[in-house]
Amino acid sequence: MEKRLFSVIWLSAIWLTALWPPVATAEEIDFDSVPAELRDSYEAQKAEIEALIERIKDEGLSGNVRAEELANLQLQFPYLSLPVASSVALTESEPLQLTATRILVGSVVMMNHAANADHQMHKQFAATMDILAQIVERGSPSARSLAAEAGASLGDKGILGEIENQNSKGVFNDADTVGYFTLADPELAAIYVDKYLNSESVAAQKQAIAYLGSLTDYQNTIRQDYLFDSRKPTELQAAAARVLARTDADFALYSDKVIKRDDTPIEVVDAIIRGSIENKKNPVDAEQISKYETILQDYSKANPDVDIQELNAIQKKIQTLQ
Repeated sequence: MEKRLFSVIWLSAIWLTALWPPVATAEEIDFDSVPAELRDSYEAQKAEIEALIERIKDEGLSGNVRAEELANLQLQFPYLSLPVASSVALTESEPLQLTATRILVGSVVMMNHAANADHQMHKQFAATMDILAQIVERGSPSARSLAAEAGASLGDKGILGEIENQNSKGVFNDADTVGYFTLADPELAAIYVDKYLNSESVAAQKQAIAYLGSLTDYQNTIRQDYLFDSRKPTELQAAAARVLARTDADFALYSDKVIKRDDTPIEVVDAIIRGSIENKKNPVDAEQISKYETILQDYSKANPDVDIQELNAIQKKIQTLQ
């Protein structure tokens, strides 16, 4: 899954002070909340602002038009975009809902990065996250996905729980669900990802293995149940091999046993080499390079039907380590 969350951080940092309650009508706009240096400018354009907000809220207009007007409001009068977006975020119009969600996501990202956030900002952050959770619950597919990505990336437990709830209802499939969970820090999300090791979706299992395999508490499970179990699908064996080669300090002590098996898929050998190259804490040294070369020869003897060209490709990967 592409991590699209940070594509919305173009939203202006001045949102950090845009802490208004949701706006219901244009008449309720309070320009006293606009910073003093901008207040005269906003007041001078009050009629234009009110017209924009009225068009955003006009259910007689198409969703695309309303979404475009909301984008214009954000661009021209960003101090007002968050409360207006909040008020239309659950509209039935998919384009408007998606535009509003982008604004909400940009807002919480900026507030989350703010240093020394004050109490009022925390209140606005929580309120905005609550709206995003409601979008995950009943929003349009595109808005749901964006809100889920944002909430998971920020480690919001309410949204993590709602993602799990939507998975149980069949709204999110297992692969997408794990993809959202893996955007969160492991100390929060490992408990959510754990059960997808047994998913019927191989794609979901692969993501769970890659995510959990770097955690000490899960490495034995990943090693025993996926790397050492030759009955598991090749994709899962390879996923386990790569993450363990990359993160397990003891990997070199048992990797040769896997390579020398007479039924180890070539993809698993390839994953071992790739993971070893990616291991920054325990870079492959000259002794290990020699060991891999010997192991590949043993692998070739144990698997005479393997295409030698594939082995040559792996050999080249080993040479890059030198």
